[in-house]
Amino acid sequence: MPDSTSAPGPDATPEELADALRDDDAAPEAARRLGELGAGARSVVPALAAALHSARPKPVRLAAARALEALRDEAEAAYVALERASASDDDEVAGAARSALNSIGGGEYT
Repeated sequence: MPDSTSAPGPDATPEELADALRDDDAAPEAARRLGELGAGARSVVPALAAALHSARPKPVRLAAARALEALRDEAEAAYVALERASASDDDEVAGAARSALNSIGGGEYT
C-alpha cells in the first residue's frame, strides 16, 4: 500500500495512480488525476470501480465517481459498480454515480 504521507509524483503512471487508490488519504487526488488521463486510464478503470465500494470513505467514493464520469466511454467497465453506488444512502455519492452513468450512456439516471 502506498505511504499515506506521499502521493504519487507528477509523472506517475496510471498504474501508480491506481495503486494510490488503495490509500484513503491519497485516493481522491489519484482519482482526479486518473480522470484527466482519458483513454490512458482505461486499464485502471477496475481500480476506480473498486474505490466506489461503500466501505470506502465518502471523499474516495466521490472522487472515483467523478473520475469515471470524466472518462466517459472509457469507464464502461465500471458500469455495474456505478449502478450500485447510484443507490447509495449518501445523496452526494449517489448523484455523482448517476452523473457518471449518464456520461457513459445507456440511459438517463436521475
